[in-house]
Amino acid sequence: MMDAGLKVKALMHITGDGFLNLARVAAPVGFVIDHIPAIPEIFGVIQDQGRIDDAEMYRVFNMGVGLCVVLAPSDAERALEIARSDGKHAEMIGKAVDDPDRRIRIQPAGLISQGKRFTA
Repeated sequence: MMDAGLKVKALMHITGDGFLNLARVAAPVGFVIDHIPAIPEIFGVIQDQGRIDDAEMYRVFNMGVGLCVVLAPSDAERALEIARSDGKHAEMIGKAVDDPDRRIRIQPAGLISQGKRFTA
């Protein structure tokens, strides 16, 4: 993507701390996640067996989202094409928004970050 001249603003691996990793972007922005790709079944098993609520699941796990690329909206479609042409599964899951509090909103789950956790 960078070799193709796309305006990549940030890259982040959604691992430990789950979606809260998005708050590490060095800009006064938050994120609105309005689409979560199909969640792998293992997360349902973990949630059921551990009796874990949605807020904790999204705080701890990536829910199947591995790497996020933040880029200019004008580059989004080209980024998807590049990823797919390289054999990678890619979907647009949300957008950056002006937010000096750097909140992460996961709309499909009805969650919003507050510090190091999510609340409903």
